[in-house]
Amino acid sequence: MLSNYLYNLSTILCSDFFTLESLKTNFLSPNTINEIYYKKLFNHKWREKLLAPIKNTSFSYNYKILKEDQHLLKLQFILKKSFSQKYFSKDVSSVTIENYIIIIEKSHLNYNFVMLVNSEDDVLLYDRLLKNDLSSIIETLNTNSLHLWENKISNLDSLYNSFILLSSKSKKARSSENEFNINNAIKYAEKYALIPNPNYKSFNGIGGDCTNFVSQIIHEGGLSKTQTWKPYSNSWVRVEELYSYLINNKLGINVSDISPFKKGNIIQFYTPQLGKFFHTGFITYELSNGDCLYCCHSYNKLNYPLSEIYPIIYPTLRAIKIN
Repeated sequence: MLSNYLYNLSTILCSDFFTLESLKTNFLSPNTINEIYYKKLFNHKWREKLLAPIKNTSFSYNYKILKEDQHLLKLQFILKKSFSQKYFSKDVSSVTIENYIIIIEKSHLNYNFVMLVNSEDDVLLYDRLLKNDLSSIIETLNTNSLHLWENKISNLDSLYNSFILLSSKSKKARSSENEFNINNAIKYAEKYALIPNPNYKSFNGIGGDCTNFVSQIIHEGGLSKTQTWKPYSNSWVRVEELYSYLINNKLGINVSDISPFKKGNIIQFYTPQLGKFFHTGFITYELSNGDCLYCCHSYNKLNYPLSEIYPIIYPTLRAIKIN
């Protein structure tokens, strides 16, 4: 029976704003459904402003029960969502794997989903819920981010201007030839975005695999290993250390103010909750509307629109072009 609830939840999370009202949502707490409503309303307005509709949405999911007592159930829910966007004359498939912690109240034969936390939306709350036992979770149940999405709707124009500012810089910048083979790097990124290369150790679930994956990508593109930069040195697997290694050794340049959205760039995301750059990805496509698609691990994504998370979740990013 739980699986039926989770199927319905997946349908809700993958539906568009206008479909939401026709779906069964009575198993969700008022806070949860309101948060989903405002997030979908924001996404609808945002994509409309960017002229970036998505289509052909599909999903699959799995879950793991982490803790259970007489009244509460905590589970880890993994949703794989696929959709497509127009890339000039063809459609490009995008895939994201989203991780959630769900807290469920059990009552007779019914389930009431009282908390739903996405790991990328709120990394600190997700980690706290993941680690804490059920008794300490009870005091967290009234936490919600409804105000967050209402504020983003109010600040939509400001967010849009921030996105367009960086996008316009990339459109004006000219591409230059270098020894780094962008096409080889992109092929590797697309091949292993969702399922890691078994020839490398994965750090998913034990600190994050995003920078380890991007190091593999740029190595495939022609960047040679050294005594300092090799699996699994700090500069290979850590966000700040990779940035410092590339910049200090003149292997890459910071193009955040010049052409951040160019194909073949490394992008690093600033996480406000942590007060530092904490996530790394790699750009694989430039779209005609000024957006771009990227691949990453730890929040595994294949050709995912950057506009879905910047500046919505991450207000600041930096971009590195490999020399």
